[in-house]
Amino acid sequence: MHDANDLGVMYFRRGDWANAIRYFQEALVDFPYDPTILENLGVARERQAQAQAEAEAEEERRRQAQAQAEAEAEEERRRQAQAQAEAEAEEERRRQAQAEAEAEAEEERRRQAEAEAEAEAWELGRVMLYEGRWADAEYYLREYLRANPGDPWSHSRLGYALLKQGRYAEAVEANRQAVKLAPNEAAFRGDLVLSLDRYAWTLAVKGKVAEARGLYSEAVDVAQGHPEFKSKLEALLNETYQAAASLPNGAAVREMAARALVRLDPASVYNQVLLGETLFVNGDPDGAKAAYGEAIRLRPDDQELYSHVAKRLVEIGDPKAAHDLLTKALQAAPNDANLHIQMGNYYQWMGQPEAAEREFALARQLAAATDQGADEPDAVFGADEPDAVFGSDEPYAIGQACGIAGVSSSECPKPLELQGMDVQTRFNRQVESIPQAARIPEIVAVIEEGQKITRRIDENKKRLEEARLTLSNTAEISRLENEIRNDKEELKEKEKEIASFSLQAKLNQGNAELAKDKEADPDVESGGPAAADIKAFHGETAATDN
Repeated sequence: MHDANDLGVMYFRRGDWANAIRYFQEALVDFPYDPTILENLGVARERQAQAQAEAEAEEERRRQAQAQAEAEAEEERRRQAQAQAEAEAEEERRRQAQAEAEAEAEEERRRQAEAEAEAEAWELGRVMLYEGRWADAEYYLREYLRANPGDPWSHSRLGYALLKQGRYAEAVEANRQAVKLAPNEAAFRGDLVLSLDRYAWTLAVKGKVAEARGLYSEAVDVAQGHPEFKSKLEALLNETYQAAASLPNGAAVREMAARALVRLDPASVYNQVLLGETLFVNGDPDGAKAAYGEAIRLRPDDQELYSHVAKRLVEIGDPKAAHDLLTKALQAAPNDANLHIQMGNYYQWMGQPEAAEREFALARQLAAATDQGADEPDAVFGADEPDAVFGSDEPYAIGQACGIAGVSSSECPKPLELQGMDVQTRFNRQVESIPQAARIPEIVAVIEEGQKITRRIDENKKRLEEARLTLSNTAEISRLENEIRNDKEELKEKEKEIASFSLQAKLNQGNAELAKDKEADPDVESGGPAAADIKAFHGETAATDN
């Protein structure tokens, strides 16, 4: 017993509770009621339980420490991973920022290169235009417009370059685009009017009159509200009218131009008369009478107009209307010598020489009393432009003067015979050659002055086109336009002088015709009713005709 108990005590002192409990239990087998052994066993079991609890607590602390260590390690790994991720993200941001900076720099270089190319194209286009290199100007202007399609000035310049190359359809489109982008810029409208005219003429030459008519209609719409462009288009339409004479379809082209002129300015007497003349020639008497009627409505006090329309009415086959018209005109202006001449011509057309003689006699009396001149007959019924009167070279002025004075070509000296003479010698030679043409020197002087003005207008027109080419020198453009306008007004005054000479020639011609009538019929009276009886005389004549 004592051995087992002693061993239990030994192990107890060592803290080997399991062996101590085992030996104490063996000792109890022999001595089950020994209080010492029971006490030792109880204490050993308490100590074992305590040790086990402490061990478990220690194990728990160890596990907790291990768990904490693992958690801290995991947290550390997480922090490291996060730091690495942040570092990688920062690196990515840096790379992206660098890439964006490089892209922006590249884009800036590209924009700068494009801007330089655009500036170069713009400048080269302008220079090419100025130098007259139209194809090169077109190339550079198209290059510039590819990047700047909204620049109206470049569209306008392109239209000019195309116009100069004869590519009128493309020029029209370019100028339309300029007007569309800047509808309030007057210069673009002027360019469009010009290109529309050129394209319309090209189509008219090809026989496409309907298409040309549409283009001229557009040109009229564009020019409305702009006096300068209306004047320009009017001149262009007059040029078309004159040039149409050389075309196989000239009659249709002339009618197209005349109708466009009326639509451009329906209040223009000239335009209405031109349309009437055109329709008369084209075999449309009703249309001609309507146009003449509108002209008279617009200018009811123009006696020269009455005379001309009366002549046309006779030729159309309506002599009664002609007589009524002249009678109405004479009732309003009984002392107008021109009207009496026209009434005399009317009676001659109608085969009434006695009545014609009375009218011519009245005209002579009135002309002698008032030294009356005509009011611009050539401006109304003659050429489209003053240049038609004054456009020939100086040596031919005498030939023109002979025609105005009513001198036959056989009696008029040839220009070649007069070359090399000074002005005074030429005048003296003219008067010596034709004794009855004492006013020839005066007429020649007016014609030659008109020629000088015409040449000045032509030179200024060329300068104006060059100034417009730069699209910048507006002061020079305005100055040239004013000079041209003033010269044209001066030219009209010269036309009036020519018209007064022409009236005198008509009177002389009427006298000559009456002299021939007297030789043929001695019973023709040379007298006529007095000026105070003119109204009554025409009333009687009208009653007789009716």
